[in-house]
Amino acid sequence: RRGAAVERRRMAGRARAEPSFAPAAGSEGGFAVGLGRVQIQRPFAPWTKLGRRLQGSVDLRVEGKLGRLWRGTGELGMHAGRIAGVPMRTARVPFRWYFEPQRGIGHLGVRGASVQLVHGRVAVDMRLDWGQRLAIDATARAWAIDIRDLTGGLPAIQKRVTGLIDGQLTLAGRNVRSFDDLTGTFNASV
Repeated sequence: RRGAAVERRRMAGRARAEPSFAPAAGSEGGFAVGLGRVQIQRPFAPWTKLGRRLQGSVDLRVEGKLGRLWRGTGELGMHAGRIAGVPMRTARVPFRWYFEPQRGIGHLGVRGASVQLVHGRVAVDMRLDWGQRLAIDATARAWAIDIRDLTGGLPAIQKRVTGLIDGQLTLAGRNVRSFDDLTGTFNASV
């Protein structure tokens, strides 16, 4: 049985939620939540340093089923923004997730995420598993990124640095408790 959809619009964007309820005990209920054109810096405003480093609007869609195993899919999108001073045109991050409340374990998987920068693009695949341990596997590939775009708008550096970069970054860790528990490689050509 579907619940009533709730929608709220404000100048900062819109939000929509639509629950569905299980008809019988032991069945799964579901939900769908969406945010549209929300200014990314607003949710991070309490953390002023982080909020100032984010600009642009985001869309978020999450759908799922709730039962013994909570699972679902979603997609995060960003339009014409900046993260840490790096300009981007669009970003698309599709994801799958699950969480098993009784055991306290979960998974977040990102496959085929893409970021189109003003000059160049980045593709990301990532797997994050948690429970008794935190495990991370991530790969990011970059093509034809203008090095000046990565300087975050520092004019003194932008005048001296030129070129395009292609590269790949991999990170992995099996029992991650801090950044020191990750291993990785970065290969690039200019």
